[in-house]
Amino acid sequence: MKPRTRQRRGGAPRRPDQEGAAMIIVMLILLSTTSLAVFAVHSTSYEVRASGFARQAMQSEYVSEAGLTTTLSIVDSVGPRAILFAVARQQASGVAKPVMAPFEPELDDHAEGYRIYSTDLSALTSSGTEPVTIDALGARQPYTPTFTVDIYDQFQSSRPVAGYPADGGGLSFFHATYTSRGRMRLTAGDTTVSGPDTREYHETASSSRAYGVSGPFAR
Repeated sequence: MKPRTRQRRGGAPRRPDQEGAAMIIVMLILLSTTSLAVFAVHSTSYEVRASGFARQAMQSEYVSEAGLTTTLSIVDSVGPRAILFAVARQQASGVAKPVMAPFEPELDDHAEGYRIYSTDLSALTSSGTEPVTIDALGARQPYTPTFTVDIYDQFQSSRPVAGYPADGGGLSFFHATYTSRGRMRLTAGDTTVSGPDTREYHETASSSRAYGVSGPFAR
């Protein structure tokens, strides 16, 4: 007795080698769709991270420029004694200084230069606050901005000024090279890596430099 072949309505009988072909095609389509979705999720995650790092790098650049322009403005308005006041404030007891090591070692005592911290400028500004605070970076910002300004190659000169005697009339100009180093650090204290390469995670840095001529000032 021969087995009967089941007939489909309106078509030829299904061959044995066609069994499960539609399921394989559907599985391949689902696999391709899932792979594309996973790739899209990973790509979006990397782009979000990259944009966050780019924003943090841009903020550290603004912090360094803020330290540079603020220091130049204070020296222009107050004179070189503003630098001496900041140094004297650092040497006073009970004044905390930002820790810049190991990336920025302390200034050598025998170096012909001065270093001003962001906390020093709060005592020199009319508002009594630092030029850049964490509030300026936006809400729920985990990073704390800080900077140092190193002043080198300083000297004073005199030259004729309109309306004053040709010998300078007792006026002088202050020349110096200003190097501002801005840093963005995590506020939490448990984010450091122990060992010789101790640092905070995701810390960014940016530096700005300018040559300034301030004055005229009375000698």
